[in-house]
Amino acid sequence: MQKNCYELKCFIEKNKKAFYCPVTMKLVVTPSSTLSLPVFQRDFEENNAPNLTTEKECKIIINMANKCNLKCQYCFASHGTYNRTKESLLSIESARAIVKDIRAHLKTVHKLIFFGGEPLLNIQGINYICEKLSTKVKNFYIVTNGTILTDEVIQTLKKYNIFITISYDGVDNINNLYRGKGTAQKTKLFIDACLKAEISPQNLAILTVFTPEHLKQKITKTYLKEEINRLFPGITFICQEVNNTSNNLAEEFHFSQAMKQTLNDEYEANLSKALIFLDDNDNVDGLTYWPDEMFNIIRTFLFKERKINFCPDMGKQMMAYDFDGTRYVCQMFWGNDQAKHLHEDNFNAHITNLNLKENYSQCSDCWVHDFCISCVKGMGIDSKTNLCSIDDRKCKHLKNTVDKILSRLAVLYHDQEKTKRFEKKFIKNFDYQNATYFA
Repeated sequence: MQKNCYELKCFIEKNKKAFYCPVTMKLVVTPSSTLSLPVFQRDFEENNAPNLTTEKECKIIINMANKCNLKCQYCFASHGTYNRTKESLLSIESARAIVKDIRAHLKTVHKLIFFGGEPLLNIQGINYICEKLSTKVKNFYIVTNGTILTDEVIQTLKKYNIFITISYDGVDNINNLYRGKGTAQKTKLFIDACLKAEISPQNLAILTVFTPEHLKQKITKTYLKEEINRLFPGITFICQEVNNTSNNLAEEFHFSQAMKQTLNDEYEANLSKALIFLDDNDNVDGLTYWPDEMFNIIRTFLFKERKINFCPDMGKQMMAYDFDGTRYVCQMFWGNDQAKHLHEDNFNAHITNLNLKENYSQCSDCWVHDFCISCVKGMGIDSKTNLCSIDDRKCKHLKNTVDKILSRLAVLYHDQEKTKRFEKKFIKNFDYQNATYFA
């Protein structure tokens, strides 16, 4: 986004005024109700934006198994095959080539994620990569369904201090309905085995796919979070709505308008509770209700995280290796037919171009430009522009949410002591979530 190509946003809350400038990503408060916008704008133009050249986190994702031992009905990856007929594990030969490629291109890897399919089907490959890259990779991660439990699996997870995200849909009957009979009990045994092996709860996260069936059983996201906290204290809870946009999933996985309204009402209620924390930093209970979106918005604001792309990870700081060793910009494009007809680098350049916000007139001068995150694959392609489709409803929702949060921050930032307490507590929470959440 070019300098001077932006909207200055003004907030007036409780007789206090503040301005947010996308160029500097600063929220400037003033006790004066007469401060004019031109004076404020000139002040920003006379001062350079802060230095934001902090080190980018480099993330590697590896498809350890183009297959899975389960047949989850809502799987975005077609049961781990990514719409391909061949089911195969990443071979040691391909793993060796990936290790060589990583060593050639990267000085340090912040996160290396074992993905699939079901990555624990290939424990030999995981051990090989961990052994070869243990001095180069800061943290290893894995995303698993938690149904493959052996002594070797537990030993490997503990030996290399791997952060583990485990799929479990919050309640046994729904988990067994969509993931397979008996899977809930196996997953719980897996979690228990990790804890008994003295793997820290802070190394564990539970990922729940939220479906219409949850709402039919009057189970809310808030209830699931509280239930997971009760069953597994200290383990991070991640809740994602079933992805019904990029796959031809059955009708039962589509939320009705009434269900969407219920989800929105719950979100607004939790957002209101979470905003209490901005008014009263000592009320830490407010953190319990923080929607992920609110967390990301405040993190972006505090750490001045520039997001020139819809997906911040896609680019030079991310590599996604398929099971045959082919390198992509994102795992969501494994098995994509376009890749078969284009040279790998050309295909990746095409996807990178779709990801760049400055290519979209709606985004280049938008004041919430740096708060916007979206999956390029999930956005779909607009046939008229040959770029990603921009969802105006999501844009409106994001602007409303950022407006609410920054309005409350504008009031908070008039009190320096309160501001310091808030930032200190948020950063502490940030460190915890950043350590456990695989993405």
